[in-house]
Amino acid sequence: MKKISMLILTMGLLFGFFEATCVYAFCPDYKIVCQDQTCRGPYSMCWSWKDFICVPCHDNNASVCNNNGGPKCVWLSNAIEDIVLAYLCRYVHIPDSYCVVCKPPPACVKGEQ
Repeated sequence: MKKISMLILTMGLLFGFFEATCVYAFCPDYKIVCQDQTCRGPYSMCWSWKDFICVPCHDNNASVCNNNGGPKCVWLSNAIEDIVLAYLCRYVHIPDSYCVVCKPPPACVKGEQ
């Protein structure tokens, strides 16, 4: 019975480590787009075991737009945007009225600037 318990424990730990590694790898980067269409970022997101979702790796205050009229929207680097947007905006302290995904992406997000 001890061998079976150890095997189950080992498999569980390995699976947990693999799952955490995979989840972390899929956290998107994001950019904050200011009212004047300039971009700030990209910033990285990391997996949070507390919230069980990707959150910004560092608390980037929404004042990154400085005197450019404040944030307009957020652009996420992949399609899990609907899942993480509310948490992203909470951690970055972007006002709810601006906390939307940029559609279509501005030129600075597409890399044309």
